[in-house]
Amino acid sequence: MPKVVWRADAILRQVEENALNGAEEWARADVLPLSQENCPVDSGTMRGTGSVVREGKTIEIGFGGPSVPYTVRQHEDLTLDHPTGQAKWLENAFNWRLPMLPERVGDRLRKVL
Repeated sequence: MPKVVWRADAILRQVEENALNGAEEWARADVLPLSQENCPVDSGTMRGTGSVVREGKTIEIGFGGPSVPYTVRQHEDLTLDHPTGQAKWLENAFNWRLPMLPERVGDRLRKVL
């Protein structure tokens, strides 16, 4: 008699991995380019620090580092004048592109199901 062996753990791991892949793709393809486009530019150093880092189940989109210690102030201080770019460039890009996240994740999940 044929048997069906339910491998829930393997299926759940694959669903989780594909969902994370979709979220990472969204961060790299949708959020990061828009945030870089709207990042204030003087020398271009800060814009060049934009990155997406995935560690385990965490995906981080960010700017900054030792070469640009002023990044947080440039992002958060709404009183600064930005001839090119704008304050809150990363936060705005994240929020503007958030509606695209379910589609990116859904595309990856359909590959499992």
